[in-house]
Amino acid sequence: MATADPTNTGLQRDLSASYNNIGDVLVAQGNLADALKSFRDSLAIRERLAQADQANVQSQIDLILSHWRLALQGDDAVRHWSLIVVTLRKLDTENKLTAEQQRWLLEAEKKRAQVQLE
Repeated sequence: MATADPTNTGLQRDLSASYNNIGDVLVAQGNLADALKSFRDSLAIRERLAQADQANVQSQIDLILSHWRLALQGDDAVRHWSLIVVTLRKLDTENKLTAEQQRWLLEAEKKRAQVQLE
């Protein structure tokens, strides 16, 4: 799949969402290898977007969701859960999380602790 113009944030965000949707379908089909590739392609875009505009909460949440997908598939889960927890804690400290997103923090901390024990 061709990459859109990197200066167009909206198109890049849409492309990353498409990669995640493709990955979700591939997981449902049992094709984990290709799903992980799609999730990683999405993550790469979202990392660039989040780095380019660190004050953009939506970009940070999108980044969290990409890490979440990879962690759920067992792809370097400890690292992904740790990055999720760090980012959510930072946003929570800045009072930028919704009540639902605050629950994500609790769930991510629990999941990180579980994979650290494995």
